[in-house]
Amino acid sequence: MDCKESGDLLDAYLDGELACGQRFEVERHLACCPVCRSRVRDADAFRSFFKAGAPRYRAPEQLRASIAAALRSERTLPGHGRKFWRTTWLYAAAVLIVSLCLYLPLSLTIFLPDRDKPLCDAAVLDHARSVAGDHPVDVASGDHQLVKRWLGARLPFSPPVFDLPVSGYHLIGGRVGAIEKQPVAVVVYRREKEVVSLFCWPLGDGTVADRDRQTGGYRVDTWSNAQCNYILVSKLNEDEHDALLDAVRDRLPLGTY
Repeated sequence: MDCKESGDLLDAYLDGELACGQRFEVERHLACCPVCRSRVRDADAFRSFFKAGAPRYRAPEQLRASIAAALRSERTLPGHGRKFWRTTWLYAAAVLIVSLCLYLPLSLTIFLPDRDKPLCDAAVLDHARSVAGDHPVDVASGDHQLVKRWLGARLPFSPPVFDLPVSGYHLIGGRVGAIEKQPVAVVVYRREKEVVSLFCWPLGDGTVADRDRQTGGYRVDTWSNAQCNYILVSKLNEDEHDALLDAVRDRLPLGTY
């Protein structure tokens, strides 16, 4: 599924009107496309804003009374009880099917083993060691082009390096790290005393899951796009970390790989 196909299904996806197969395809595309994820967030935010500000009207009492009377009259008709229970079971079955379609992907993410945990543990260890040793970067610079060239000269790929639009965060440099014996680029940002590490490496044999977790007191997010896998590690609180994560993911489409 490409961005155009995903965009055509966006409204139906947000309304929960897609069949299970289509919803799975859309979610699989969203997992690796930050541009479409941003569109979903924007559309969902607009819907929430519209619902919150839209006027609400209460039906006139006379109309409400006539509808209630019609319903009571229908229940007195012969055979209504059997029809009522048959209809109830049909509605219940439909609700169950829709619920499974909506929540099965989420439940799989929550309850299946976290296959990326070893990667996250290694990233947290690398981050913690660099901070504890007061050596968070191998190349110290706020120039994203310089940091990008330095990392590209030492790795078999050229990682994305960029400034962040979030107030208070500054690029301080980068380093070459290792996750399960694989060399990775680590782009490092600082806000006051807090250091944040963004790990990046090519997809290679597979992609990491789009997931957030807490490991050893750190907040850790994994995700991938069409080019690379990413791990973001910080000790920020939940709101600050999520804001930073959104800023990073929104900047990635502008990177050069």
